[in-house]
Amino acid sequence: MRNRKIKTNDMEGAIKTLVSRDESRRILAIMKEEDIVTHSHFEEGDTIYDPAFLFPLLSHLLAPGSVASSFRLLRSGLLSVPVMGLSSHCPLMRAAAYHVLHRFHLLLETETRHKNDKLLLTDFISTLRQSLSTAINTPSEGELKNPRLPAIGALYLARALMVCTLPTEPLYKPVNNFLIAKRFVDLTVVPDFLSLFHDSEVDAVKRRQWILDVIKDGTKTIADVNVVFKTMCIKMLMDFYDTIISDRKTKLKILGALNSIIAIPRACEILVEGHGFMSWLHFVVRSTETGCAAILKGVLVIIENMIYSTAFNLFARR
Repeated sequence: MRNRKIKTNDMEGAIKTLVSRDESRRILAIMKEEDIVTHSHFEEGDTIYDPAFLFPLLSHLLAPGSVASSFRLLRSGLLSVPVMGLSSHCPLMRAAAYHVLHRFHLLLETETRHKNDKLLLTDFISTLRQSLSTAINTPSEGELKNPRLPAIGALYLARALMVCTLPTEPLYKPVNNFLIAKRFVDLTVVPDFLSLFHDSEVDAVKRRQWILDVIKDGTKTIADVNVVFKTMCIKMLMDFYDTIISDRKTKLKILGALNSIIAIPRACEILVEGHGFMSWLHFVVRSTETGCAAILKGVLVIIENMIYSTAFNLFARR
């Protein structure tokens, strides 16, 4: 929405288009129809794979009688795509994702090699099945047929699949321990946030940054923000920012996670009015050392998105 193009090329023509009453009403009608205050106004990048192409392809590769290797699909990261597809707002897209996972499970049962990986994947699918019940909040809306997972939980599971078979990854041990210990994952909170964020082992920094990336990339709607709020992440992130163990990269990750939340207009309003976000942001600017251009740039990006979110909130109230 924020990047909607104006047909006129010159600045004067653009201003005339914006001040036009009919154009203004049209834009307002579109904004109200799309419920912009509960969705992020970030535009999706051009490098994201299109599931509308991948799901039919994967369905064909995993058809009964296929000679495809389920473990190659796992190690290539392709299996993570349908897992992430379970968070789609489109019921048909979720149905396609469930279909691909079902065919993968059927193919997995015929595998006779890599017994350890087969056991891991079987347990993962069982955990995913048990976790679906935690994602069903509104059965009346048809969620019982193809339950929609919160984007943060789906992204955690998708990225967990990509590291759970790589012993050299810093996340290998905590992710596997978490999946083995849990019969189901509570998708109403950020999975394993406390353990990863407050980890004290050698790879603690990388694990902390990994879960921050999950929050940053998985926050798309106000429903995802509610997951973050329920985990009490906001206060912990804001408090941790100024600690001595928070290095520059971790601070940038925290700013990125908060920026994703700020990009949702309703969440921005909640942070500003109920969590003292403006005071905290002022403290961040005052405490930033000279030469930390990356942090100042991150703060400016947050301020820019706050302006957009505030404008969207004002438009939605008209």
